[in-house]
Amino acid sequence: MLELAGLTGAARRKIGGFSGGMIQRLGIAQAMIHNPPVLILDEPTSALDPAGRYEVLDLIHSLRGRVTVFLSSHILSDIERVCDTVAIIHNGRLQLVAGRDELLNRYATSSVEMEVEPADLPKLQAFAEIAQSQPWVNNVLLDQTRLRLSLGDLEQSRQALLPLVVQHNLVLSRYQWMRPTLEEIFLEVSS
Repeated sequence: MLELAGLTGAARRKIGGFSGGMIQRLGIAQAMIHNPPVLILDEPTSALDPAGRYEVLDLIHSLRGRVTVFLSSHILSDIERVCDTVAIIHNGRLQLVAGRDELLNRYATSSVEMEVEPADLPKLQAFAEIAQSQPWVNNVLLDQTRLRLSLGDLEQSRQALLPLVVQHNLVLSRYQWMRPTLEEIFLEVSS
């Protein structure tokens, strides 16, 4: 269990000298001693520094296929990182249960963000004006070297956007279809 929790190097140390993340991982290792079919974790990354959070989430992720983990947390980015299925509870009521990817796709926004190097800012500004005139573009937001397009007709925009970028010789350093976070979905579901 110490190996599972990444604590073999600390096996002879006193627990009183462990960091918060080490104590959390030790607790999970203790809970796994008898190979339970289900492990219930309540806020396991609460009050941990970024390194401790990463180590605990990595341990939880490594348990996949070995035990069913019920993870309760208000840190929704942690849930998004390690959970396959998400349940949203608001005011003590179950609002929805869905697979993480299914949920993220269901609430997907129709927007794209693209970025260019600073030297290409004039081209991006010109492209923003061209994009605004397209019938499948609802809104254009230009912020420094980043352009965000809110799109109306998703199918048409998927077919037309990249050819338009190429046609106008826009060299992108980043191109990303925006996905909502679980936090944004929670706020929408619970409002």
